[in-house]
Amino acid sequence: MPLQLQKGTHFVANIIGLKLGWLACVLGGANGKPWLGPAVVALIVAVHLALSERAGREKRLLAMVAVIGLSWDSLLAATGLMVYPSGQIAPGLAPYWIVAMWVLFATGLNVALAWLKGRPM
Repeated sequence: MPLQLQKGTHFVANIIGLKLGWLACVLGGANGKPWLGPAVVALIVAVHLALSERAGREKRLLAMVAVIGLSWDSLLAATGLMVYPSGQIAPGLAPYWIVAMWVLFATGLNVALAWLKGRPM
């Protein structure tokens, strides 16, 4: 059963989480602490899932976006189009802090960005 919060509170919490998580990922990755972003994102995801009315659907969405992000950014890394300062487990793979950022952004799809649904333009 999800935690009960007013819809506006969940919206604000999601926006704050997106900002803090992004900052932790970028600053951690750039300053030799690539674990920082994923740690913060894990906390944000846990809160997000606890607040979600459809946690199962959200988990599937987050997993799907993680696979897409890993694939896309690994392609960029493997081709040399992107060079990352830290956090790569193996050459040619996207760093884990970038994948965490993809998951973080996915937490906003059904909350902070929900107003875009049904508006393809």
